[in-house]
Amino acid sequence: MKTVLPNGDFEGCIDTHMSGWEEKHRQPINNLSTEEFARCYYVGYELQETPEEKILRKFNYMSAEGWDNYIDGMLYVLDELNIKIKGIK
Repeated sequence: MKTVLPNGDFEGCIDTHMSGWEEKHRQPINNLSTEEFARCYYVGYELQETPEEKILRKFNYMSAEGWDNYIDGMLYVLDELNIKIKGIK
């Protein structure tokens, strides 16, 4: 979190957070409450992938490794369930 915050200035960041982040790359931080923001700042945080992101990551790994049979299986299941994931076929 400190890497995305200006100068690591916590008080200034709290003030900015309360009024709202304007920079496009920081706007997702606006979704956090002030309490959540402070907790992330002091304790840290871990980004969680969506199920689609997990599937895409696994698909890309299998593609890079040349696991064509597994890729075919994934594509079959996604097609049967009518699931579309950006970046996969």
